[in-house]
Amino acid sequence: MRRVFIMDDADQLMPPYLRFVRGVIDAQDLPLNISREILQQNRQVDAIRSGSVKKVLGLLEHLAKEETEKYATFWKEFGRVFKEGVVDDFGNRDRIAGLLRFASTAGTATSRASRSRTTSVG
Repeated sequence: MRRVFIMDDADQLMPPYLRFVRGVIDAQDLPLNISREILQQNRQVDAIRSGSVKKVLGLLEHLAKEETEKYATFWKEFGRVFKEGVVDDFGNRDRIAGLLRFASTAGTATSRASRSRTTSVG
């Protein structure tokens, strides 16, 4: 198998609200003679982007649920940037909204899901 580096700054592969994500994407489906212009209009790149975003959101959901202290550290560092996703990524808006944290009067961060469970009527 032959590996070829295609690009360093992959704006087409991650949306702006996930600009803090770093890594390598290994795809066998891209032709070796691909150019930046082709990348911008390639179905395979769209599929890679969609899969990458879903993977990152899944990892963040797991972190928020299973490792709350680590997620709190993530939120403190990248929460302001991550909030942009609710507006930028309509298809994943509900998943992103579930990962948002808000300050409570108790001095702790709370999620949309926990706020809706504790709300009582009348």
